[in-house]
Amino acid sequence: MKTAVYSARRYDKTMLTLANQDAGHELRFLEDRLSLETATLARGYEAVCVFVNDTVDAEVLEVLARQGTRLVATRSTGYNHVDAVAAQAGHRRGAGDRLFSQFGRRVRRWPVAGGQPQDRARQRTHARG
Repeated sequence: MKTAVYSARRYDKTMLTLANQDAGHELRFLEDRLSLETATLARGYEAVCVFVNDTVDAEVLEVLARQGTRLVATRSTGYNHVDAVAAQAGHRRGAGDRLFSQFGRRVRRWPVAGGQPQDRARQRTHARG
């Protein structure tokens, strides 16, 4: 799945690239925060992966949906930066989130054009060092 990863820092790039080795997703790492102004950077990407300072409100979701994005996954434990009502407003369902579920946080994902959010608990596959 083509995925635009917003607010990507060096550690995000390292860990997501490692987790993606077997999954085979096409990741585009963006240092920019997701906002109305930067949403167009995800044109042609099926999914976006966001973090706590990204704006995922109704306007941004509308832009993403018009461009073909159908899934929003967050790398944060909370999801108050996501307009859940707007994300659930449509009717299409999203794809799986195997890539994002490996990072020890609860992953909340919303189909951009609707459906119900789904929680995925983290599966720790490595020891902390």
